[in-house]
Amino acid sequence: MASNHIDNLAADAPLNLWVPIHKSETMENGAIKIEGVFTDESVDYDDEIVKASEFPEAFSPVQKGVARFNYEHRDKIVGDVHGVEFISAEEARRRYPNAQKEFKGMCGVVKGIVHPMTEEASDDLRETRHLLKCNQQVGTPVGFSLQGKRLDQRFINMDGKRVSVTRPSFVPLISITALPKNANSYCQVAKSLRAMLAPGAPDVQVQEDAPEAVEFVAPNMFEADIAKDMNITDVKAQAGVQGADATKIEEGSPNDPRTKKKKCGCSVCPNCAGAELGKSLSNQLEDLKKAVRQVTNSNPRQSAAA
Repeated sequence: MASNHIDNLAADAPLNLWVPIHKSETMENGAIKIEGVFTDESVDYDDEIVKASEFPEAFSPVQKGVARFNYEHRDKIVGDVHGVEFISAEEARRRYPNAQKEFKGMCGVVKGIVHPMTEEASDDLRETRHLLKCNQQVGTPVGFSLQGKRLDQRFINMDGKRVSVTRPSFVPLISITALPKNANSYCQVAKSLRAMLAPGAPDVQVQEDAPEAVEFVAPNMFEADIAKDMNITDVKAQAGVQGADATKIEEGSPNDPRTKKKKCGCSVCPNCAGAELGKSLSNQLEDLKKAVRQVTNSNPRQSAAA
């Protein structure tokens, strides 16, 4: 489930919203409002179904106001998650008609902001804002991916395939990605009320109870709460930012109910990092490139011959 969703969060369903492109709702401080479907119950590209709605407690960081957005599962924070809700596929199609997605089962919807640009802005924030700009101007697809820890995982046979069904247990991060594993994941820049009601603007449904902008929260203020909830000291590793295989629960890992091995103190092995979620297709492509480079470097003669 990892990669491309924050694999283990309550309710899995991509979330997205499309409205006429007039002017995106940029707040006075320069932040950009986004929303959409982060997951549904369709089979993703890793033959996995994320049942996020079955364990809403996984999104406790959202309820506490400490959940954050990152870009492509990298380690820099690029925005704040303001809310998560679960709706039916029918409601998702009604709410986001321009998404043109065949949502299935319960869908997870997220709302939040991408931080404003500053002189100290990270490359991740710059790339995130550029991607959202491309989404507005030329329709570049953008989606979400959950990043966190798994509660459990089971396997079923579906159309001749062995499909894993996963429930997230803790989701402090949601990644904004151009290549989500769940094809129904959908993200869009929210439009300002003024733009949507402007003369000549196509009819759209306005959600009256949409959350208002909240005060900017420094990116690192949430680490203490997350560390406390997870009973860990290395938040970066445990959140699934890098390292450990996020696609399977390894036997002997902290999330494996059968056994529980002693941690060695590193930040990447399954025992220390846990069963995590959090890799998009772009992350997997990078892993593949690295593997090819390693093979090439270890076989210089074969590479030269090729």
